[in-house]
Amino acid sequence: MKNEKWKMENVRVLLPQDMLLALALMLIALVVRFIGLRLDSLWFDEAFSVRIARRSLSEIVRLTTTDVHPPLYYLLLHFWTRLFGETESTVRMLSVVFSALTVFVIYRLALLLFDRRTAVLTALLTALSPLQIFYAQEARMYAQLTCLSTISVYFFLRWLKDGKRLSAVLYVISTAMLLYTHLYAVFVVLAQCLYFAILFTLARDTFQKRWRAWLAMSFITGLLIVPWTLIAFQQAARARGRFWIKEPDWFAPFQTLIEYSGSLWLTLLLLPLFLYGVKRCCEQRVTAETLSLPRLRELLLLWLTLPISLPFVLSKLMTPFYLTKYTLAVSLPFYLFTAVGLTQVRSAAGQGILVVLICICLATVLSSDLTTLKRERWRDAAYNVEREAQAGDLVLFNSTGSFLSYAYYAKRQDVPTKVFPYSSQAEESPNEVLLLERGAAEALGSVNSPNTEQETNDLLRKEVGVHKRVWIVARYGDGFKNDVMKAFGDAFRSTTQPALCVRQIRFLFSESLGETESAIYLQRSSLSCVPQVYLLER
Repeated sequence: MKNEKWKMENVRVLLPQDMLLALALMLIALVVRFIGLRLDSLWFDEAFSVRIARRSLSEIVRLTTTDVHPPLYYLLLHFWTRLFGETESTVRMLSVVFSALTVFVIYRLALLLFDRRTAVLTALLTALSPLQIFYAQEARMYAQLTCLSTISVYFFLRWLKDGKRLSAVLYVISTAMLLYTHLYAVFVVLAQCLYFAILFTLARDTFQKRWRAWLAMSFITGLLIVPWTLIAFQQAARARGRFWIKEPDWFAPFQTLIEYSGSLWLTLLLLPLFLYGVKRCCEQRVTAETLSLPRLRELLLLWLTLPISLPFVLSKLMTPFYLTKYTLAVSLPFYLFTAVGLTQVRSAAGQGILVVLICICLATVLSSDLTTLKRERWRDAAYNVEREAQAGDLVLFNSTGSFLSYAYYAKRQDVPTKVFPYSSQAEESPNEVLLLERGAAEALGSVNSPNTEQETNDLLRKEVGVHKRVWIVARYGDGFKNDVMKAFGDAFRSTTQPALCVRQIRFLFSESLGETESAIYLQRSSLSCVPQVYLLER
């Protein structure tokens, strides 16, 4: 017992109280993100991540030039899967780690700007955020984007406050990594640049002390991202006018705040606290702590507003590219201002009641989210098709996305699969690299269907050949099944109507998704993105 007590006392000496609190909150985040990690199947974007991470480093870089995202996440996932494998849990664990690290960093950032109580509440809201948890459990780059954005802002503030070379170096490294993660990172960096420019009028002394170092840091960061800058412009040019994202409606920014909150009830609780927190921050006078950095907290407002407002306006004027998940990093200043508003409630009893209500609502949302299927059910599709398929059956897909998602779970070698060609020129079965290139082309909307109905019929007859049983696998309605049946006249009949069911368990269906089964969290849409499987027999 004495030895254990001595060890605990030494831990307290080696790790300050704030470090212990940050680590404890990060541990809470890890535990919550482990729950239900394997509940959902990998869907197309995640399957694409896994397939591209299998390639060599040079191929990953080359293939991402045909996509809309920079290569850093795929490169990290390449090494991650080499170490831990490609199971659903392990490929998603990289995002879990980034998301948990975000909780640690946002605690440190809130502590740098405010106080311990605000830091604890901010980190707790981040740790239990349904939106943060959802994308922490997805094998994509959004958790990494959020984490690196927070680290970049943190070291930017640290450098402004202490002017140390170490802070500057860490800022440059984290910002360069951020820009190699997602194109939306540009808006986070732009908010930092705009804030520094504002210092010219708000804090001339600070600006004069720091501007030379800031130019040097910006120049070095620019040099680090030069190799990808031209490619990024080419990616944006290819996506212009052909991207799959629809133009946002005028309520999209408000809907984004609802998604940050997690539910409508939480919005009714958090949004007033957020607005009150913003108001209190704007009213706060300059203290001795912030005298060297006037208006420091205005950076949080720029971090919050610019990555939402600018993409929204550009999506209205040019090619739509506004999605809430791209702005995931912006939820952090939202939680921070909400925590400030909560700490500014004068009555201690009022604060306690609000905290209890928020916790109850979060627990309700999380208990549903962590036990409800929300993504496409490709695990079920592959399992049940292979269970019912006969040797020599053909599984025919109408998109590369469907094939990649299905293929991750498929095991049988005696059931051939084919992807219907995008054009009459694509006659050969695609190899692995071509499949990835086509998958990226789907995201850009740069695929070409056969020009005429006759051409479609000819190509379908060629693909199906003499197969007597054909499994049709699609994501968007039964149009592709109807095309196949039309191409063969009365030769085929559908034995699964409206969709495949096995042992009375309707795991695939054709009606619109319910709210809890949305392929993208809280995105209300009539578009059905679940796997739809039909068996056609001669």
